[in-house]
Amino acid sequence: MKTRHPQPTVFITDQCEMTHTTIKDSMKWATQRVVSYYTAEAFLKHYHPNQPGCLLLELHLPDMTGLELHQHLLAKQIDLPVIILASNADISTAVKALKAKVFDFVEKPFNNDNLKRRIQEALQFDTRSRCQAAHKQMLLARLETLTARQHAVMTEILQGKSNKKIAQKLGICHRTVEDHRIRLMKKMGAKHLVELVHIALFCGLVPEPCKLICEHCELENSQ
Repeated sequence: MKTRHPQPTVFITDQCEMTHTTIKDSMKWATQRVVSYYTAEAFLKHYHPNQPGCLLLELHLPDMTGLELHQHLLAKQIDLPVIILASNADISTAVKALKAKVFDFVEKPFNNDNLKRRIQEALQFDTRSRCQAAHKQMLLARLETLTARQHAVMTEILQGKSNKKIAQKLGICHRTVEDHRIRLMKKMGAKHLVELVHIALFCGLVPEPCKLICEHCELENSQ
């Protein structure tokens, strides 16, 4: 039986009743679920991190600024895409918002079609992000099933060492290394070495490629 996931929701946190009405009317064509709040406190009280969607957030709320609410969500590791809605905002405020990693910054009065497009993009972004997070958790759970020796062998494999070199470093025979290699590849669901490397990168087990290359260049230059 298929697991039913919550329907993505467009959350609006804005003081202006007209903003709520306009957005709700514009989203009717997509039969999109829209939920309204008028303060940051009300949103925080009712929102659950497992609820997918996006947040349309007024820049100036009665209890805190939109950017403060956004930072509050990030501090709690809630990555809900946020679209800031602002009246008479200056360029420096927009730049500050985008640097703070909001999904987008839209000035009022907004163009309905443009806002609908950005909402759909935010919802798609959230779906991808949640899918990636779930996949990462699955892979991390698989990592937990590896024995200490399998972890050690995998670490050496990811450094590009041959079975012979790994056997020498770990003080075990070549055949034992091969056995551990087969078992850990099976546990991780990796069909080949390249796939194992991608899994390790995705799970943050090794530095990003650009960092590895820089470190390699620094090592060569120092020799």
